[in-house]
Amino acid sequence: MSGFGVAIMQPGMPTLVREWLPTRLALGTVGYSSGMSMGAMFPAVFTIAFILPAVGGSWRLDVVLWAIPALLIAPVFWLASPKISKDVDKHVAARRRWWPDWKNPVVWLLGFTFASNNSPYFVTSVFLGDYLATLGKPELLGAALGWLNGSQLVAMAVLFLIANRLQMRAWPFLVFGPTMLAAFLVMMILVTSSLAIVAATAIIGIAGAISMTAILALPPFLSLPADLPRTAAGMFTISYTCAIIVPTICGALWDLTGKPWTAFVPLCLCAVALTVLGTIATKNSSR
Repeated sequence: MSGFGVAIMQPGMPTLVREWLPTRLALGTVGYSSGMSMGAMFPAVFTIAFILPAVGGSWRLDVVLWAIPALLIAPVFWLASPKISKDVDKHVAARRRWWPDWKNPVVWLLGFTFASNNSPYFVTSVFLGDYLATLGKPELLGAALGWLNGSQLVAMAVLFLIANRLQMRAWPFLVFGPTMLAAFLVMMILVTSSLAIVAATAIIGIAGAISMTAILALPPFLSLPADLPRTAAGMFTISYTCAIIVPTICGALWDLTGKPWTAFVPLCLCAVALTVLGTIATKNSSR
Protein backbone atom coordinates (compact mmCIF):
# COMPACT_ATOMS: atom_id res chain seq x y z
CA MET A 1 0.00 0.00 0.00
CA SER A 2 2.89 2.36 0.73
CA GLY A 3 4.32 1.78 -2.74
CA PHE A 4 0.87 2.25 -4.26
CA GLY A 5 0.53 5.61 -2.53
CA VAL A 6 3.95 6.75 -3.72
CA ALA A 7 3.13 5.67 -7.28
CA ILE A 8 0.04 7.90 -7.23
CA MET A 9 1.57 10.86 -5.43
CA GLN A 10 4.84 11.41 -7.25
CA PRO A 11 3.55 11.70 -10.86
CA GLY A 12 0.84 14.06 -9.66
CA MET A 13 3.17 16.58 -8.04
CA PRO A 14 4.50 18.25 -11.25
CA THR A 15 0.89 18.76 -12.35
CA LEU A 16 -0.10 20.32 -9.03
CA VAL A 17 2.89 22.65 -9.11
CA ARG A 18 2.01 23.79 -12.62
CA GLU A 19 -1.64 24.43 -11.69
CA TRP A 20 -1.03 26.00 -8.27
CA LEU A 21 2.22 27.92 -8.91
CA PRO A 22 2.36 28.57 -12.66
CA THR A 23 4.71 31.52 -12.25
CA ARG A 24 6.95 29.88 -9.61
CA LEU A 25 7.49 26.38 -10.94
CA ALA A 26 11.06 26.06 -9.69
CA LEU A 27 10.20 27.13 -6.15
CA GLY A 28 7.23 24.78 -6.05
CA THR A 29 9.43 21.93 -7.24
CA VAL A 30 12.03 22.72 -4.59
CA GLY A 31 9.27 22.65 -1.98
CA TYR A 32 7.84 19.25 -2.78
CA SER A 33 11.17 17.63 -3.64
CA SER A 34 12.49 18.78 -0.26
CA GLY A 35 9.47 17.20 1.36
CA MET A 36 10.15 13.94 -0.49
CA SER A 37 13.77 13.99 0.64
CA MET A 38 12.85 14.67 4.25
CA GLY A 39 10.24 11.92 4.15
CA ALA A 40 12.89 9.46 3.02
CA MET A 41 15.57 10.80 5.36
CA PHE A 42 13.90 11.30 8.75
CA PRO A 43 12.71 7.71 9.29
CA ALA A 44 16.18 6.40 8.40
CA VAL A 45 17.90 8.86 10.74
CA PHE A 46 15.54 8.82 13.73
CA THR A 47 14.04 5.32 13.83
CA ILE A 48 16.90 3.39 15.43
CA ALA A 49 18.11 6.23 17.66
CA PHE A 50 14.78 7.54 18.96
CA ILE A 51 11.57 5.92 17.74
CA LEU A 52 12.30 2.23 18.38
CA PRO A 53 13.51 2.83 21.96
CA ALA A 54 10.39 4.91 22.61
CA VAL A 55 8.05 2.12 21.45
CA GLY A 56 9.89 -0.72 23.14
CA GLY A 57 11.58 -1.96 19.98
CA SER A 58 8.29 -2.75 18.22
CA TRP A 59 8.62 -2.28 14.48
CA ARG A 60 4.82 -2.35 14.16
CA LEU A 61 4.38 0.65 16.45
CA ASP A 62 7.27 2.33 14.64
CA VAL A 63 5.41 2.02 11.32
CA VAL A 64 2.22 3.34 12.93
CA LEU A 65 3.99 6.40 14.33
CA TRP A 66 5.55 7.24 10.98
CA ALA A 67 2.13 6.86 9.32
CA ILE A 68 0.57 9.54 11.52
CA PRO A 69 2.10 12.52 9.61
CA ALA A 70 0.79 11.03 6.37
CA LEU A 71 -2.70 10.84 7.84
CA LEU A 72 -2.54 14.38 9.23
CA ILE A 73 -1.41 15.91 5.95
CA ALA A 74 -4.56 14.72 4.15
CA PRO A 75 -6.96 17.20 5.84
CA VAL A 76 -4.33 19.96 5.63
CA PHE A 77 -3.98 19.28 1.92
CA TRP A 78 -7.75 19.36 1.47
CA LEU A 79 -8.20 22.65 3.35
CA ALA A 80 -5.13 24.55 2.13
CA SER A 81 -4.99 23.58 -1.53
CA PRO A 82 -6.11 26.26 -4.03
CA LYS A 83 -9.65 25.87 -5.26
CA ILE A 84 -10.21 25.07 -8.94
CA SER A 85 -13.48 25.70 -10.72
CA LYS A 86 -15.40 22.44 -11.15
CA ASP A 87 -16.24 23.32 -14.75
CA VAL A 88 -12.58 23.99 -15.56
CA ASP A 89 -11.50 20.87 -13.70
CA LYS A 90 -13.95 18.66 -15.59
CA HIS A 91 -13.03 20.25 -18.94
CA VAL A 92 -9.31 19.72 -18.36
CA ALA A 93 -9.80 16.18 -17.08
CA ALA A 94 -11.88 15.26 -20.13
CA ARG A 95 -9.06 16.26 -22.48
CA ARG A 96 -6.33 14.39 -20.64
CA ARG A 97 -5.10 10.93 -21.50
CA TRP A 98 -3.63 8.93 -18.68
CA TRP A 99 -1.41 6.36 -20.42
CA PRO A 100 2.18 7.60 -21.07
CA ASP A 101 3.13 8.16 -24.69
CA TRP A 102 5.97 5.65 -24.93
CA LYS A 103 6.74 6.84 -28.47
CA ASN A 104 7.58 10.30 -27.16
CA PRO A 105 11.39 10.60 -26.80
CA VAL A 106 10.93 13.21 -24.06
CA VAL A 107 9.44 10.58 -21.75
CA TRP A 108 12.51 8.38 -22.19
CA LEU A 109 14.90 11.30 -21.88
CA LEU A 110 13.36 12.36 -18.58
CA GLY A 111 13.12 8.78 -17.37
CA PHE A 112 16.76 7.92 -18.00
CA THR A 113 17.91 11.27 -16.64
CA PHE A 114 16.05 10.68 -13.39
CA ALA A 115 17.25 7.06 -13.30
CA SER A 116 20.84 8.26 -13.48
CA ASN A 117 20.09 10.40 -10.43
CA ASN A 118 18.19 8.04 -8.14
CA SER A 119 20.07 4.80 -8.91
CA PRO A 120 23.33 6.03 -7.28
CA TYR A 121 21.44 6.94 -4.11
CA PHE A 122 19.69 3.58 -3.86
CA VAL A 123 22.82 1.57 -4.62
CA THR A 124 24.93 3.55 -2.16
CA SER A 125 22.34 3.06 0.58
CA VAL A 126 22.13 -0.69 -0.07
CA PHE A 127 25.79 -1.61 -0.61
CA LEU A 128 27.51 0.82 1.73
CA GLY A 129 27.33 -1.47 4.77
CA ASP A 130 28.86 -4.47 3.00
CA TYR A 131 31.44 -2.26 1.28
CA LEU A 132 32.60 -0.82 4.59
CA ALA A 133 32.74 -4.31 6.09
CA THR A 134 35.10 -5.45 3.34
CA LEU A 135 37.34 -2.47 4.12
CA GLY A 136 37.37 -3.42 7.79
CA LYS A 137 35.50 -0.25 8.75
CA PRO A 138 31.93 -1.31 9.62
CA GLU A 139 31.85 1.29 12.41
CA LEU A 140 31.66 4.01 9.75
CA LEU A 141 28.23 2.92 8.53
CA GLY A 142 26.25 5.15 10.89
CA ALA A 143 28.28 8.25 10.07
CA ALA A 144 28.31 7.53 6.34
CA LEU A 145 24.56 6.97 6.11
CA GLY A 146 23.95 9.97 8.34
CA TRP A 147 25.96 12.21 6.03
CA LEU A 148 24.45 10.66 2.89
CA ASN A 149 21.01 11.66 4.10
CA GLY A 150 21.80 14.59 6.39
CA SER A 151 23.77 16.47 3.75
CA GLN A 152 20.54 16.76 1.80
CA LEU A 153 19.34 19.26 4.43
CA VAL A 154 22.20 21.51 3.35
CA ALA A 155 21.20 21.00 -0.26
CA MET A 156 17.59 21.93 0.54
CA ALA A 157 18.64 25.20 2.17
CA VAL A 158 20.73 26.05 -0.88
CA LEU A 159 17.90 25.08 -3.23
CA PHE A 160 15.44 27.50 -1.65
CA LEU A 161 17.96 30.30 -2.12
CA ILE A 162 18.69 29.52 -5.77
CA ALA A 163 15.30 28.16 -6.88
CA ASN A 164 14.92 30.57 -9.78
CA ARG A 165 18.39 29.70 -11.07
CA LEU A 166 17.43 26.03 -11.47
CA GLN A 167 14.66 26.62 -13.97
CA MET A 168 15.69 25.33 -17.41
CA ARG A 169 19.39 25.58 -16.51
CA ALA A 170 22.09 23.08 -17.43
CA TRP A 171 24.53 24.06 -14.68
CA PRO A 172 23.13 21.72 -11.97
CA PHE A 173 23.96 18.77 -14.22
CA LEU A 174 27.28 20.14 -15.48
CA VAL A 175 28.40 20.81 -11.91
CA PHE A 176 26.91 18.01 -9.84
CA GLY A 177 27.16 15.19 -12.37
CA PRO A 178 30.98 15.40 -12.43
CA THR A 179 30.95 16.05 -8.67
CA MET A 180 29.08 12.79 -8.11
CA LEU A 181 31.49 11.00 -10.45
CA ALA A 182 34.45 12.34 -8.47
CA ALA A 183 32.88 11.16 -5.23
CA PHE A 184 32.55 7.60 -6.52
CA LEU A 185 35.75 7.44 -8.52
CA VAL A 186 38.26 9.23 -6.31
CA MET A 187 36.91 9.14 -2.78
CA MET A 188 35.27 5.72 -2.62
CA ILE A 189 37.16 3.62 -5.19
CA LEU A 190 40.70 5.03 -5.31
CA VAL A 191 40.84 6.39 -1.77
CA THR A 192 39.62 4.33 1.14
CA SER A 193 40.40 6.51 4.16
CA SER A 194 37.63 6.99 6.69
CA LEU A 195 37.43 10.73 6.08
CA ALA A 196 37.27 10.24 2.31
CA ILE A 197 34.41 7.74 2.57
CA VAL A 198 32.31 9.93 4.85
CA ALA A 199 33.03 12.99 2.69
CA ALA A 200 32.07 11.04 -0.42
CA THR A 201 28.70 10.06 0.99
CA ALA A 202 28.01 13.67 1.94
CA ILE A 203 28.91 14.87 -1.55
CA ILE A 204 26.75 12.17 -3.14
CA GLY A 205 23.82 13.29 -0.98
CA ILE A 206 24.19 16.95 -1.94
CA ALA A 207 24.79 16.26 -5.63
CA GLY A 208 21.84 13.88 -5.78
CA ALA A 209 19.43 16.24 -4.02
CA ILE A 210 20.23 19.29 -6.17
CA SER A 211 20.22 17.41 -9.48
CA MET A 212 17.01 15.59 -8.51
CA THR A 213 15.20 18.89 -8.00
CA ALA A 214 16.52 20.18 -11.33
CA ILE A 215 15.13 17.06 -13.04
CA LEU A 216 11.73 17.27 -11.37
CA ALA A 217 11.41 20.87 -12.57
CA LEU A 218 11.74 19.80 -16.23
CA PRO A 219 8.43 17.99 -17.05
CA PRO A 220 6.29 21.17 -16.97
CA PHE A 221 8.60 22.72 -19.58
CA LEU A 222 8.96 19.66 -21.80
CA SER A 223 5.30 18.67 -22.16
CA LEU A 224 1.96 20.27 -22.87
CA PRO A 225 -0.25 20.93 -19.83
CA ALA A 226 -2.69 18.18 -20.84
CA ASP A 227 0.16 15.68 -21.23
CA LEU A 228 2.06 16.59 -18.06
CA PRO A 229 0.55 13.91 -15.75
CA ARG A 230 1.23 11.03 -18.12
CA THR A 231 4.67 12.39 -19.02
CA ALA A 232 5.57 12.48 -15.33
CA ALA A 233 4.11 9.00 -14.85
CA GLY A 234 6.25 7.66 -17.70
CA MET A 235 9.33 9.36 -16.28
CA PHE A 236 8.86 7.78 -12.85
CA THR A 237 8.07 4.37 -14.34
CA ILE A 238 11.28 4.31 -16.34
CA SER A 239 13.45 5.74 -13.57
CA TYR A 240 12.30 3.36 -10.85
CA THR A 241 12.53 0.39 -13.19
CA CYS A 242 16.16 1.33 -13.79
CA ALA A 243 16.59 1.82 -10.04
CA ILE A 244 15.80 -1.90 -9.68
CA ILE A 245 17.97 -3.03 -12.59
CA VAL A 246 21.09 -0.98 -11.74
CA PRO A 247 21.51 -2.32 -8.17
CA THR A 248 21.14 -5.84 -9.57
CA ILE A 249 23.92 -5.16 -12.06
CA CYS A 250 26.10 -3.69 -9.30
CA GLY A 251 25.63 -6.75 -7.14
CA ALA A 252 26.34 -9.07 -10.07
CA LEU A 253 29.62 -7.27 -10.81
CA TRP A 254 30.70 -7.63 -7.20
CA ASP A 255 29.84 -11.36 -7.20
CA LEU A 256 31.49 -12.07 -10.56
CA THR A 257 34.74 -10.23 -9.88
CA GLY A 258 34.99 -10.61 -6.13
CA LYS A 259 36.10 -6.98 -5.98
CA PRO A 260 33.81 -4.68 -3.94
CA TRP A 261 34.77 -1.51 -5.81
CA THR A 262 33.31 -2.88 -9.06
CA ALA A 263 29.82 -2.40 -7.61
CA PHE A 264 30.35 1.34 -7.99
CA VAL A 265 31.41 1.25 -11.64
CA PRO A 266 27.79 1.46 -12.93
CA LEU A 267 27.29 4.44 -10.64
CA CYS A 268 30.19 6.23 -12.31
CA LEU A 269 28.41 5.65 -15.61
CA CYS A 270 25.20 6.99 -14.04
CA ALA A 271 27.01 10.18 -13.05
CA VAL A 272 28.24 10.63 -16.64
CA ALA A 273 24.73 9.95 -17.97
CA LEU A 274 23.28 12.45 -15.50
CA THR A 275 25.61 15.14 -16.82
CA VAL A 276 24.94 14.42 -20.50
CA LEU A 277 21.21 13.66 -20.42
CA GLY A 278 20.43 16.49 -18.01
CA THR A 279 22.19 18.98 -20.24
CA ILE A 280 20.34 17.67 -23.31
CA ALA A 281 17.01 17.93 -21.50
CA THR A 282 17.59 21.55 -20.50
CA LYS A 283 18.59 22.43 -24.06
CA ASN A 284 15.29 20.97 -25.29
CA SER A 285 13.34 22.89 -22.66
CA SER A 286 14.87 26.18 -23.74
CA ARG A 287 13.55 25.91 -27.27
